[in-house]
Amino acid sequence: MKKKILYVGAILFIAIIVQLLFSSNAKAATRYNSEISYEENSDGTITVLATSKDVDSVTVPSQINGKTVTRIKSEGFKDCTKLEKITFPKTITEIGDSAFEGCTALSVIDIPEGISVIPEKCFMDCTSLKTVVIPYKVHTVEDYAFASCTGITDVYFNSKVDTLYASSFAWINMEDDSTFHVYKDTQPDFYARKKGTGIEILTPVESISISGRSSVSRDLSTKLTATVSPSNAFAQDVVWTSSDESIAEIWENGTVNAHREGKVTITAMSKDGYDLKETFVLNVTKGLNFGVSGKNVYREGGII
Repeated sequence: MKKKILYVGAILFIAIIVQLLFSSNAKAATRYNSEISYEENSDGTITVLATSKDVDSVTVPSQINGKTVTRIKSEGFKDCTKLEKITFPKTITEIGDSAFEGCTALSVIDIPEGISVIPEKCFMDCTSLKTVVIPYKVHTVEDYAFASCTGITDVYFNSKVDTLYASSFAWINMEDDSTFHVYKDTQPDFYARKKGTGIEILTPVESISISGRSSVSRDLSTKLTATVSPSNAFAQDVVWTSSDESIAEIWENGTVNAHREGKVTITAMSKDGYDLKETFVLNVTKGLNFGVSGKNVYREGGII
Protein backbone atom coordinates (compact mmCIF):
# COMPACT_ATOMS: atom_id res chain seq x y z
CA MET A 1 0.00 0.00 0.00
CA LYS A 2 2.77 2.39 0.94
CA LYS A 3 4.56 1.61 -2.33
CA LYS A 4 1.38 2.36 -4.27
CA ILE A 5 0.92 5.68 -2.47
CA LEU A 6 4.54 6.63 -3.13
CA TYR A 7 4.16 5.65 -6.78
CA VAL A 8 1.01 7.75 -7.21
CA GLY A 9 2.65 10.62 -5.39
CA ALA A 10 5.67 10.47 -7.68
CA ILE A 11 3.43 10.51 -10.77
CA LEU A 12 1.54 13.55 -9.47
CA PHE A 13 4.79 15.32 -8.63
CA ILE A 14 6.15 14.75 -12.12
CA ALA A 15 2.87 15.92 -13.67
CA ILE A 16 2.97 19.13 -11.64
CA ILE A 17 6.58 19.82 -12.65
CA VAL A 18 5.81 19.23 -16.35
CA GLN A 19 2.79 21.52 -16.15
CA LEU A 20 4.84 24.25 -14.51
CA LEU A 21 7.51 23.96 -17.16
CA PHE A 22 5.05 24.20 -20.01
CA SER A 23 3.14 27.05 -18.39
CA SER A 24 6.38 29.00 -17.84
CA ASN A 25 7.33 28.51 -21.48
CA ALA A 26 3.90 29.65 -22.58
CA LYS A 27 4.22 32.77 -20.47
CA ALA A 28 7.68 33.45 -21.91
CA ALA A 29 6.30 33.60 -25.46
CA THR A 30 5.01 37.11 -26.20
CA ARG A 31 3.47 38.68 -29.27
CA TYR A 32 5.49 41.51 -30.85
CA ASN A 33 2.84 42.33 -33.43
CA SER A 34 0.37 40.42 -35.55
CA GLU A 35 3.29 38.79 -37.40
CA ILE A 36 5.75 37.33 -34.88
CA SER A 37 6.08 36.04 -31.33
CA TYR A 38 9.24 36.10 -29.22
CA GLU A 39 10.80 35.24 -25.90
CA GLU A 40 13.57 36.77 -23.81
CA ASN A 41 16.74 34.71 -23.36
CA SER A 42 18.65 34.37 -20.09
CA ASP A 43 21.29 36.83 -21.32
CA GLY A 44 18.71 39.53 -21.97
CA THR A 45 18.57 39.08 -25.76
CA ILE A 46 15.52 38.11 -27.80
CA THR A 47 14.68 34.98 -29.81
CA VAL A 48 12.00 35.17 -32.49
CA LEU A 49 9.83 32.09 -32.05
CA ALA A 50 7.30 31.96 -34.87
CA THR A 51 5.18 33.90 -37.30
CA SER A 52 1.65 33.78 -38.62
CA LYS A 53 1.13 31.27 -41.43
CA ASP A 54 -0.84 33.88 -43.39
CA VAL A 55 1.79 36.60 -43.86
CA ASP A 56 3.63 37.07 -47.15
CA SER A 57 6.31 39.46 -45.88
CA VAL A 58 7.99 39.77 -42.47
CA THR A 59 10.43 42.33 -41.10
CA VAL A 60 12.25 41.15 -37.98
CA PRO A 61 13.12 44.13 -35.74
CA SER A 62 16.60 44.67 -34.35
CA GLN A 63 15.20 45.40 -30.89
CA ILE A 64 12.06 44.61 -28.94
CA ASN A 65 11.40 46.62 -25.78
CA GLY A 66 15.02 47.82 -25.82
CA LYS A 67 16.44 44.28 -26.02
CA THR A 68 18.48 43.07 -29.00
CA VAL A 69 17.04 40.40 -31.30
CA THR A 70 19.80 37.84 -31.92
CA ARG A 71 18.20 34.48 -32.81
CA ILE A 72 15.58 32.77 -34.96
CA LYS A 73 14.21 29.64 -33.25
CA SER A 74 14.32 26.20 -34.86
CA GLU A 75 11.25 25.66 -37.09
CA GLY A 76 10.17 29.23 -36.34
CA PHE A 77 8.96 29.89 -39.90
CA LYS A 78 8.58 26.29 -41.03
CA ASP A 79 5.85 25.66 -43.61
CA CYS A 80 4.90 29.33 -43.93
CA THR A 81 3.90 28.65 -47.52
CA LYS A 82 2.69 32.21 -48.19
CA LEU A 83 5.91 33.87 -47.00
CA GLU A 84 7.66 35.50 -49.98
CA LYS A 85 10.18 37.76 -48.28
CA ILE A 86 11.79 38.20 -44.86
CA THR A 87 14.03 41.07 -43.80
CA PHE A 88 16.55 40.43 -41.02
CA PRO A 89 18.30 42.94 -38.76
CA LYS A 90 22.09 42.89 -38.64
CA THR A 91 21.88 41.79 -35.00
CA ILE A 92 20.93 38.18 -35.88
CA THR A 93 23.79 35.80 -35.03
CA GLU A 94 22.02 32.42 -35.01
CA ILE A 95 19.29 30.67 -36.99
CA GLY A 96 17.87 27.36 -35.77
CA ASP A 97 17.43 24.08 -37.66
CA SER A 98 14.56 23.97 -40.19
CA ALA A 99 13.82 27.64 -39.49
CA PHE A 100 12.49 28.20 -43.04
CA GLU A 101 11.91 24.64 -44.18
CA GLY A 102 8.96 24.35 -46.53
CA CYS A 103 8.61 28.09 -47.22
CA THR A 104 7.77 27.33 -50.83
CA ALA A 105 6.98 30.93 -51.83
CA LEU A 106 10.18 32.42 -50.36
CA SER A 107 11.97 33.94 -53.34
CA VAL A 108 14.25 36.52 -51.71
CA ILE A 109 16.57 35.78 -48.79
CA ASP A 110 19.37 38.01 -47.50
CA ILE A 111 21.06 35.68 -45.03
CA PRO A 112 22.20 37.72 -42.00
CA GLU A 113 25.90 38.59 -42.11
CA GLY A 114 26.29 37.88 -38.41
CA ILE A 115 25.81 34.12 -38.64
CA SER A 116 28.62 31.59 -39.03
CA VAL A 117 26.63 28.37 -39.57
CA ILE A 118 23.69 27.68 -41.88
CA PRO A 119 22.03 24.87 -39.94
CA GLU A 120 20.46 21.58 -40.97
CA LYS A 121 17.38 21.85 -43.21
CA CYS A 122 17.35 25.62 -42.71
CA PHE A 123 15.98 26.36 -46.20
CA MET A 124 15.00 22.86 -47.29
CA ASP A 125 12.11 22.76 -49.81
CA CYS A 126 12.23 26.52 -50.43
CA THR A 127 11.46 25.83 -54.06
CA SER A 128 11.14 29.48 -55.15
CA LEU A 129 14.65 30.51 -54.06
CA LYS A 130 16.80 31.45 -57.04
CA THR A 131 19.94 33.26 -55.86
CA VAL A 132 21.73 32.48 -52.59
CA VAL A 133 24.67 34.50 -51.23
CA ILE A 134 26.58 32.85 -48.39
CA PRO A 135 27.76 35.69 -46.09
CA TYR A 136 31.45 36.26 -45.34
CA LYS A 137 31.40 34.85 -41.78
CA VAL A 138 29.80 31.51 -42.67
CA HIS A 139 32.17 28.55 -42.43
CA THR A 140 29.68 25.65 -42.34
CA VAL A 141 26.63 24.71 -44.42
CA GLU A 142 25.05 21.74 -42.68
CA ASP A 143 23.20 18.69 -44.05
CA TYR A 144 20.14 19.41 -46.24
CA ALA A 145 20.45 23.17 -45.61
CA PHE A 146 19.29 23.89 -49.18
CA ALA A 147 18.05 20.44 -50.17
CA SER A 148 15.20 20.33 -52.71
CA CYS A 149 15.52 24.05 -53.46
CA THR A 150 14.74 23.21 -57.05
CA GLY A 151 14.54 26.83 -58.21
CA ILE A 152 18.14 27.70 -57.31
CA THR A 153 20.18 28.99 -60.25
CA ASP A 154 23.12 30.69 -58.49
CA VAL A 155 24.97 30.17 -55.20
CA TYR A 156 27.76 32.59 -54.23
CA PHE A 157 30.25 31.28 -51.64
CA ASN A 158 32.81 33.11 -49.54
CA SER A 159 36.31 31.65 -49.28
CA LYS A 160 35.88 30.85 -45.58
CA VAL A 161 33.40 27.99 -46.07
CA ASP A 162 35.33 24.86 -45.11
CA THR A 163 32.51 22.42 -44.25
CA LEU A 164 29.92 21.28 -46.78
CA TYR A 165 27.97 18.05 -46.51
CA ALA A 166 27.11 15.78 -49.42
CA SER A 167 23.45 16.66 -48.95
CA SER A 168 23.83 20.39 -48.23
CA PHE A 169 22.59 21.12 -51.75
CA ALA A 170 20.86 17.84 -52.57
CA TRP A 171 18.27 17.74 -55.36
CA ILE A 172 18.69 21.27 -56.75
CA ASN A 173 18.63 20.42 -60.47
CA MET A 174 22.41 20.65 -60.82
CA GLU A 175 22.24 19.09 -64.24
CA ASP A 176 20.32 22.14 -65.52
CA ASP A 177 21.49 25.73 -65.11
CA SER A 178 22.69 25.91 -61.49
CA THR A 179 26.02 27.69 -61.09
CA PHE A 180 28.25 27.73 -58.00
CA HIS A 181 30.30 30.95 -57.82
CA VAL A 182 33.45 30.07 -55.85
CA TYR A 183 37.00 31.15 -55.11
CA LYS A 184 39.66 28.99 -56.67
CA ASP A 185 41.01 26.04 -54.67
CA THR A 186 38.58 26.55 -51.80
CA GLN A 187 36.30 23.89 -50.35
CA PRO A 188 33.27 25.14 -52.32
CA ASP A 189 35.38 24.89 -55.50
CA PHE A 190 36.19 21.23 -54.81
CA TYR A 191 32.58 20.60 -53.77
CA ALA A 192 31.17 22.08 -56.98
CA ARG A 193 33.51 20.01 -59.14
CA LYS A 194 32.46 16.86 -57.32
CA LYS A 195 28.77 17.72 -57.56
CA GLY A 196 29.00 18.57 -61.25
CA THR A 197 27.40 22.01 -61.08
CA GLY A 198 28.32 24.90 -63.31
CA ILE A 199 31.29 26.83 -61.89
CA GLU A 200 32.38 30.46 -62.03
CA ILE A 201 35.68 31.40 -60.37
CA LEU A 202 35.35 34.64 -58.40
CA THR A 203 38.11 37.25 -58.23
CA PRO A 204 39.31 37.94 -54.67
CA VAL A 205 40.19 41.34 -53.24
CA GLU A 206 43.93 41.99 -53.41
CA SER A 207 44.13 45.40 -51.72
CA ILE A 208 42.01 48.06 -50.04
CA SER A 209 42.66 51.80 -49.90
CA ILE A 210 40.87 54.28 -47.65
CA SER A 211 40.45 57.96 -48.52
CA GLY A 212 38.95 60.86 -46.61
CA ARG A 213 39.78 63.53 -44.04
CA SER A 214 42.22 62.45 -41.36
CA SER A 215 40.66 64.70 -38.74
CA VAL A 216 37.20 65.77 -37.69
CA SER A 217 35.82 67.95 -34.91
CA ARG A 218 33.94 66.27 -32.12
CA ASP A 219 30.16 66.11 -32.51
CA LEU A 220 30.53 66.34 -36.27
CA SER A 221 30.75 63.70 -38.99
CA THR A 222 32.90 62.90 -41.99
CA LYS A 223 32.86 60.32 -44.77
CA LEU A 224 35.50 57.71 -45.55
CA THR A 225 35.63 55.80 -48.82
CA ALA A 226 37.11 52.34 -49.28
CA THR A 227 38.27 51.29 -52.73
CA VAL A 228 39.02 47.63 -53.40
CA SER A 229 41.37 46.32 -56.06
CA PRO A 230 41.19 44.84 -58.58
CA SER A 231 38.09 46.56 -59.90
CA ASN A 232 36.56 43.24 -60.96
CA ALA A 233 36.80 41.72 -57.47
CA PHE A 234 33.46 40.16 -56.56
CA ALA A 235 33.27 41.60 -53.02
CA GLN A 236 33.24 45.35 -53.58
CA ASP A 237 31.80 46.21 -50.16
CA VAL A 238 33.84 46.25 -46.95
CA VAL A 239 33.16 45.80 -43.25
CA TRP A 240 33.91 48.99 -41.31
CA THR A 241 34.96 48.90 -37.65
CA SER A 242 36.25 51.44 -35.14
CA SER A 243 38.85 50.69 -32.47
CA ASP A 244 36.98 52.89 -29.99
CA GLU A 245 33.35 53.76 -30.67
CA SER A 246 33.29 56.11 -27.69
CA ILE A 247 35.64 58.35 -29.69
CA ALA A 248 34.14 57.77 -33.12
CA GLU A 249 31.77 55.20 -34.62
CA ILE A 250 31.47 54.33 -38.29
CA TRP A 251 28.40 53.24 -40.20
CA GLU A 252 28.34 50.64 -42.96
CA ASN A 253 28.34 53.37 -45.63
CA GLY A 254 31.61 54.87 -44.31
CA THR A 255 30.08 57.77 -42.40
CA VAL A 256 32.03 58.54 -39.21
CA ASN A 257 30.33 60.20 -36.24
CA ALA A 258 32.82 61.81 -33.85
CA HIS A 259 31.92 61.84 -30.15
CA ARG A 260 34.95 62.96 -28.15
CA GLU A 261 38.57 64.00 -28.60
CA GLY A 262 41.19 61.37 -29.31
CA LYS A 263 42.67 59.14 -31.98
CA VAL A 264 40.86 56.14 -33.35
CA THR A 265 41.82 53.46 -35.87
CA ILE A 266 39.23 52.77 -38.54
CA THR A 267 39.50 49.37 -40.26
CA ALA A 268 38.04 48.28 -43.59
CA MET A 269 37.89 44.49 -44.15
CA SER A 270 37.03 42.60 -47.32
CA LYS A 271 33.80 40.58 -47.50
CA ASP A 272 35.15 37.69 -49.56
CA GLY A 273 36.13 35.65 -46.51
CA TYR A 274 39.87 36.23 -46.86
CA ASP A 275 39.60 39.03 -44.25
CA LEU A 276 42.04 41.36 -46.00
CA LYS A 277 42.23 44.60 -43.99
CA GLU A 278 43.35 48.20 -44.30
CA THR A 279 43.50 50.75 -41.47
CA PHE A 280 43.10 54.51 -41.27
CA VAL A 281 43.97 56.72 -38.28
CA LEU A 282 41.41 59.42 -37.58
CA ASN A 283 42.03 62.29 -35.17
CA VAL A 284 39.00 63.75 -33.38
CA THR A 285 39.75 67.32 -32.34
CA LYS A 286 38.20 69.74 -29.88
CA GLY A 287 36.82 71.82 -32.70
CA LEU A 288 36.03 75.51 -32.86
CA ASN A 289 34.10 77.52 -30.25
CA PHE A 290 32.26 80.46 -31.79
CA GLY A 291 30.80 83.53 -30.09
CA VAL A 292 29.29 86.80 -31.32
CA SER A 293 29.85 90.28 -29.85
CA GLY A 294 28.39 93.24 -31.74
CA LYS A 295 29.63 92.97 -35.33
CA ASN A 296 32.62 90.79 -34.48
CA VAL A 297 32.70 86.99 -34.52
CA TYR A 298 35.15 85.46 -32.05
CA ARG A 299 36.86 82.08 -32.38
CA GLU A 300 38.57 80.79 -29.26
CA GLY A 301 39.45 84.32 -28.17
CA GLY A 302 40.54 85.57 -31.59
CA ILE A 303 38.59 87.92 -33.87
CA ILE A 304 37.74 86.61 -37.34
